[in-house]
Amino acid sequence: MEITEDNKEILNAEVLKNGDLVAHSDISERVKLIGEFVKEIAESKNLKPSSLGRLINSTKQNVSDIYKRKTIDTELLLTLSIALDYNLFSFYDDKEPIASFRKAETLELEAKVDKLSVELKHTTEKLNLQEDTIRLLKEKEEYLKNKPRYLY
Repeated sequence: MEITEDNKEILNAEVLKNGDLVAHSDISERVKLIGEFVKEIAESKNLKPSSLGRLINSTKQNVSDIYKRKTIDTELLLTLSIALDYNLFSFYDDKEPIASFRKAETLELEAKVDKLSVELKHTTEKLNLQEDTIRLLKEKEEYLKNKPRYLY
C-alpha cells in the first residue's frame, strides 16, 4: 500500500464491533503484546487474517504469526498501519522511554508556543504604535496643508 497525504495522519481511536469508540490507550492497556494489539485493531475492522494478509501481500499463516509476536519491525508495523488505517506505533506511546520523550517534547513545544505568544503580543503592540504614529502624522500633514498662511 502506498503512503499518501490522506493516510499519513491515521486515527488513534477505533470503533469496535459492538459500536463502542475506544482510544488506542484503552486497547494497548488491555493487551500486552504488539501482535495482540494488531489483532484487536484488525478485528475491530472486521478483517480476518486472510484479508489482512492480502492487504499486506502476505499469507493468512504469517498474519496469525504476527498476532503472536512480542515485537514487529518498523517497516512491517508501518505497512500494517497503512493497511489498517491506524497508527499502530501508538501502542508504544504510553510505554517508557517513549512516554518520557513525548512529555519532554510536549514541554519543549509548550515553552516555544509561550515564547512565540509573547513575541506576537509585543509585535502587535509595536504595530499598533506605528499605526497610531502614521495616523497622527497624516492628521498633522492635513492640518498643515489646510492651515491658513499669513504673510508678514
